[in-house]
This record gives sequence, structure tokens and C-alpha cells, in this order.
Amino acid sequence: MKLRETSSGRQFDVEVTSAGPVLQAQLDRAEAKLPTQPLADGAILIDCGGRRVRAFAARLGQSIVVSIGPQPFTFVELKAERRGARHGLATPLVTAPMPGKVLSIMVGEGDQVAAGQPLITMEAMKMETTLSAEGPAQVKRIAVSAGQMVEAGAVLMELSPLDSTRPQSDR
Repeated sequence: MKLRETSSGRQFDVEVTSAGPVLQAQLDRAEAKLPTQPLADGAILIDCGGRRVRAFAARLGQSIVVSIGPQPFTFVELKAERRGARHGLATPLVTAPMPGKVLSIMVGEGDQVAAGQPLITMEAMKMETTLSAEGPAQVKRIAVSAGQMVEAGAVLMELSPLDSTRPQSDR
């Protein structure tokens, strides 16, 4: 995921290439591999050259707010340039961006959803996050229920891309 930081007055680009026990990212083209440790409240501890820093991230609308120690940063996702009329899904799985509680599920299995349509609302650290469809799809499977606690990366829902070559009436 490619992101641009916009809140600190100094713009920089970040590309997160891997998360988990080791966070791999590029910050303005400088490669970083940082060991992490998840915390019970949804935050993580990041080991930055022997110094441990607490970090937390939450999606707010079209932005991602990341708090590293006492410093907050706001990121926006850089959209890849689209060539042609591609409308597929980057991934068929909707996963939890952080540990938290599923508050509501706005769709049912078999429903067709549009790009940007809200799917699931979660709560982590008293902040609500709504996960939306990234492209037109059909809900294949819902793996959680409202009120359920989930870990970061847990599969919440599975989507199937809609076949854009078939007429609407055949769907």
C-alpha cells in the first residue's frame, strides 16, 4: 500500500510492503525492516534500532491516522494510475486492519456491492472504522458476526469480483 503523509508540513511517501512480526516499508525510497510486537489494546511496539516506540493506526474516512509515540501523522492512500477500464478486486478478502470488535455488518451473503460501499464497521480503542468494498463485487462469505472480537489480519468477509462482461440482468 502506497501512502503520502500530509499533516506534518513535510510531505513524504511511505510504501508498506509487509506487516506482521517485521514491518517492512520504504520511506522516501529508504528501506526499513522493523521488528514489531502487538499489544492487547490494538497498538504495536516497533523496535527502531534498540528504541521501542508505541504506534497505533486507524482509518478515518479516506485517511489513515498513525500515532507514533506522541506524534500523530495523517496519510492518504496514493491510487495507482488505472489503465483501461479495470474494475476488479485487488484482494477478495476483507481483513481486520487491527484487533477490535465488529460493531455492525451492513451486507449479507450473496449481496452485490458497489465500489466504496460500506461493508463492516469495527471499533478499536474507542474509534470506529468502516471497511468498504474496493470494487464491484458479490459477498461470497461473511466470517464474523456483530459483537465478535477479532485479531489484526482476521478474515472478516470474502468477496467475488463481478464479471463485467456479463449483462446486468444475468447477475
